Amino acid sequence: MNKKILVCNKIKGLVSFFIAIIFLTCFVSFSKTKATDYNISKGDKVIPIAMATDNRYILPTLVSMTSICENKNKDTVIKFNIMLSGEVNAENKKKMKKLQELYKNVSVDTFDMKNKFSEAYLTSYITTATYYRCCIPSLLKQYGKVLYIDTDTVITTDLWDLFSTDISEYYIAGVKDMGMCFRGSYLNNYYYKKLGIKNMNQYVNAGILLINNKKMREDNIERKFYDYIPSLASRELLLQDQDVFNAVCYGKIKLVSPEYNWMICHARAASFEQLMSLYCDVCDHRGLNKAQSYPAIIHYCGYEKPWNTTNIPFYQQWDNYRKIVDKKILNDGYPVSYGIYNIVSSIDENYAIDVERSKTQDEANVWLWSRNGTNAQRFRLINIKGDEYEIEPMCSGKRIDVYGEGKEAGTNIQQFSRHGRDNQRFYVKHVGNGYYTIQSKCNGLFVDVRYSEIKDGTNIWCWPGNGTNAQKFKFVVA
Repeated sequence: MNKKILVCNKIKGLVSFFIAIIFLTCFVSFSKTKATDYNISKGDKVIPIAMATDNRYILPTLVSMTSICENKNKDTVIKFNIMLSGEVNAENKKKMKKLQELYKNVSVDTFDMKNKFSEAYLTSYITTATYYRCCIPSLLKQYGKVLYIDTDTVITTDLWDLFSTDISEYYIAGVKDMGMCFRGSYLNNYYYKKLGIKNMNQYVNAGILLINNKKMREDNIERKFYDYIPSLASRELLLQDQDVFNAVCYGKIKLVSPEYNWMICHARAASFEQLMSLYCDVCDHRGLNKAQSYPAIIHYCGYEKPWNTTNIPFYQQWDNYRKIVDKKILNDGYPVSYGIYNIVSSIDENYAIDVERSKTQDEANVWLWSRNGTNAQRFRLINIKGDEYEIEPMCSGKRIDVYGEGKEAGTNIQQFSRHGRDNQRFYVKHVGNGYYTIQSKCNGLFVDVRYSEIKDGTNIWCWPGNGTNAQKFKFVVA
């Protein structure tokens, strides 16, 4: 009997031992999983990227995001956090989300900022979305560090080297703003007094910021941002949130190489010697040459943007990614806002809509001509809302126009200076197999190849809808 009890006790002991081993194994496994998740949220080979945009900037935002995805290393994980103004619709959110389907190790989260900062001080062409980055410490509190990137940018390399910069003792890291920091310049001599800081030696451009979220939260910096914003108008400051970041974070700003924020509006106006004198504390001549020729981040700051003009440094880089966006994201419903296209006839795709002899004056005729690659056949589609567009000939910068706002069949199509009335607005609708109709908003008639004739010089006019190939066109990225 005692032997039986002894055996039973041994068996019970072994069972308890194995249960303990199993439990411990599961616990260790669970702990490792949680630790891995924690490390990821801290930024271990993961880059949390914040951006801010509104409906006007959907295409540039997609271009910038795509350039990041195209150039990241395979083992780099990108977590996009896009702060959106309240009017951004579900369709545009869906376009951004598509990036996580197209690229491995990419996720996209969007945040509706509603009317936040609607009363904030604004100057020039800048919108309230520029202030959204002030919310990052609380909005993205799961991250110890966040990389903020403006949407008028193209990224040409993996961002890990920038993101891994040690900023443990700083609030932000960034690149000196060329326009504000040149020694001896008018702004450099007086602007720091308006800001309430000692000098402009650390004044950075806010278009690309590496943000120490953890330290900002510890020191309640976001609250200080909000306290400073109401003083912008009385201080007569020019650059909204950029001034806020530089004033509040003064003394805790780390400077990095200009290759991480090459500001083309300033760079093309400065000599190499001027640039060297500005950035000598963060790069040598070789580093500046690299930044000037092959910047890691191209920033199209200023009034001129690559979706508005081709006459801009590094235009081709932006346009290359725009074409990828057109092909992978936007070519599945209707043509892209601000895209540049040849408008090709479905009767014969060797022929395209053309401005007569590349003329630039009002009332120049629009006709059909064999494709030739000139600006007479390149048109920018500018989205107004939904499927409503203006069409801009690249040869003139004017608009495709229904002559005299005519209502009759056969009314001519021409070009004319932009005035924004309905005879310069068209509904562009997909009708299958990659073809679209172009319908005038002012008269309900359709852009039509006269009598379906395929030859150089055939007129383009308005005609009632008839479903023929004379009224179907393909938008080919130009």
